Amino acid sequence: MTWSSSEHSLSAAAELNLSQTELAEQTGTTRQWVSRLEKGKNDIGTARLLAVLGALELNLEIRPPRLDLIAKSVERGRTTLISAEMLRALAQMHV
Repeated sequence: MTWSSSEHSLSAAAELNLSQTELAEQTGTTRQWVSRLEKGKNDIGTARLLAVLGALELNLEIRPPRLDLIAKSVERGRTTLISAEMLRALAQMHV
């Protein structure tokens, strides 16, 4: 999982007046790791992602896929995490 919204971590940390060092202490990491995260240079595992979000008082929202966007991606030859069989089943449920 890649954390691609470093601007969210920066603004949330600023709102909470958290330094990189303080955020690192609260999430069990180092200041250098937080710095790389803010620059978008870290891959982040689920447990660490949840720790960072918790320290920044942010929530993670997971929603079902938008079938229209997935269908367009498949039409363009892009791969998805959802199999073609699952896409067909989801599409039938929403008809």
